[in-house]
Amino acid sequence: MRGVERCVQHPQRSITSFTPPKKDFTIIIVTHNMQQAARISDKTAFFYLGELIEYNETKQIFEQPAQERTRNYVQGKFG
Repeated sequence: MRGVERCVQHPQRSITSFTPPKKDFTIIIVTHNMQQAARISDKTAFFYLGELIEYNETKQIFEQPAQERTRNYVQGKFG
């Protein structure tokens, strides 16, 4: 299976690391875990109460967001 890097056996669970080729796949992940979003995504969208507030490269969203609501959320001022 193309893209599978490794399978780690753990006493309680089996963890599979899957890295799909970026040119062939788009994966959308919805999370409230900011560290996870920053670590695994190329692009990030921030929604608030169902409204798209900002969409950009992940690095831009976390380091220099254009919108004040995005900046406040990323900095943990609300959530």
